[in-house]
Amino acid sequence: MLNLLKQRWWKLVAVLFLGYALIAGLYIPLSSGVTDVTPAEISTGTPVQVDLLTYNTHFADLEKAPDVVIKKGDLIICADAVEKLTDRTLVATFDIANDIPLNKSKALFDLIVHNEKDGTFYLANGITVVKQGDVSDLSYQSCVLPFGISEAQHTTFPYREILYESIRNLYFHVPMWFTMAMLLLFSFASSIAFLGSNKPLYDIYASQAALVGLLFGTLGILTGMTWANYTWGEPWPNDPKLNGAAVGMLIYLAYFVLRGSLTDQLVRGKVAAVYNIFAFVLYIVFIFVLPRLTDSLHPGNGGNPAFGQYDLDNTMRPVFYSAAFGFIVLGHWIMSLRIRYVLLHQRSLD
Repeated sequence: MLNLLKQRWWKLVAVLFLGYALIAGLYIPLSSGVTDVTPAEISTGTPVQVDLLTYNTHFADLEKAPDVVIKKGDLIICADAVEKLTDRTLVATFDIANDIPLNKSKALFDLIVHNEKDGTFYLANGITVVKQGDVSDLSYQSCVLPFGISEAQHTTFPYREILYESIRNLYFHVPMWFTMAMLLLFSFASSIAFLGSNKPLYDIYASQAALVGLLFGTLGILTGMTWANYTWGEPWPNDPKLNGAAVGMLIYLAYFVLRGSLTDQLVRGKVAAVYNIFAFVLYIVFIFVLPRLTDSLHPGNGGNPAFGQYDLDNTMRPVFYSAAFGFIVLGHWIMSLRIRYVLLHQRSLD
């Protein structure tokens, strides 16, 4: 039993990491956020009621209504009255004086909501303030922020507009591509080793690593299409990284067509190894290089900031790294099973 554990401990670790990523990734709630503001434009000089629709808030549990302010730089305007209607809805009344110090007739303000249970959350540029008339004597006094910036009392993932609950797909879509990249790198190295040694085992390593890599690449494309449909409005927009991924997959599919067209084992291994080396280089170009040189919807490409720069916080990192490690080890596990199957099949034929 002890020897069995020593041989398979890494599989147990992979299962534990994947189990943690799956449970935590789906169970931990998102932090609170503002989903809708009506009206989104208010005027000075007259009281205006603003309806707020929020997400994952707990207003019904509060003894008093949350604090609501709008903020632009150092200018802070507190709501004169706030009424909680349900767990997710508020009505905030703003009565803004005409002498508000704005350089323009219109200005975008961040909308900030705070309560003790949900912490502080905001909607960037959520309110447009329209100034009625020009006032030369700017005597308006900004209110003092009635709360300190705080986080929710419970563990949460970040709430991000457009992404919303689909942010959880980060734990599946990205690790699958990581796994594919690692397997294709191993296949690439095995092809080089085969050309240097002519050992059939390296050719088996190369082919089976590429095969399992294609499996994870297919799963990565399917999860990516689902994510794209939710966030970008269509499963396959004209995006260079998506198109590059499709081209890369076709290149590796051609690798297996090439292998199937050759019967001599040594010739097949050499031809396939040379093709595999070029295929991996092209894969890197289509997936990682070209998207960074052109406009792309993907984070970290085409001038877009990387996903982790703004979204991957300290709550998400342990789950994401666990998922990445677990899927990479799972890919290696499946590859080792495929290699054993091919070797057993060859022995049975001999």
